[in-house]
Amino acid sequence: MNEPDGQFDERSLVERAKKGDQQAIVALLTRHEPMIRRVAIATAKSCGMMNEIDAEDIFAELFAILLRSLGSYDESRRLEPWLNGVTQKTVLKTFEILNREKSRRDISAPRTDDEVDANWLAMVAIAPTRERPSREAQRAELKTVIGRLKSQLASEDADLLVRCLENEEEHATVAADLGISKSAVAMRLYRIRLECQELLGTRSNYL
Repeated sequence: MNEPDGQFDERSLVERAKKGDQQAIVALLTRHEPMIRRVAIATAKSCGMMNEIDAEDIFAELFAILLRSLGSYDESRRLEPWLNGVTQKTVLKTFEILNREKSRRDISAPRTDDEVDANWLAMVAIAPTRERPSREAQRAELKTVIGRLKSQLASEDADLLVRCLENEEEHATVAADLGISKSAVAMRLYRIRLECQELLGTRSNYL
């Protein structure tokens, strides 16, 4: 895939990419892909996640998140440092999701009410109350929220949300079924999280 003619500077490429111009999207990714990969790998190494990010499907999800985030990019800033920051945050959030799922599956560390409260969808979708609801009540309300979101998400994203969040299936099982890595499952969940926050009208704590 070739970049468009040199007459298009980076700002015009960003403007066109925001409008869905596939040629501009390819040009931006081609131009910055080496840097994005270097930053992702360096960040993974820094948090001991290197074994989790060696699969190519990770980068497919990462690029999807970067493209989705372009809408919030301030064009008065240089693009490369912005991409650098978003890449770092995405890898770190993926690492958090992997660790949370690992801890939940550790029979020596049973899930607590505090961990239930840390569920991101519960935090953004369920109205706070004076008294902490029981886990059963919270899960019932969470199921209702997921049901409302399912019709607004792509079918494969809705299925992943149900399997991982509502049914609490192991990431390893879901990854095996989908033919992708566990880290790709985690990063895809993070991408879905961003979309759900937009759909629910809540401000993302990511950008």
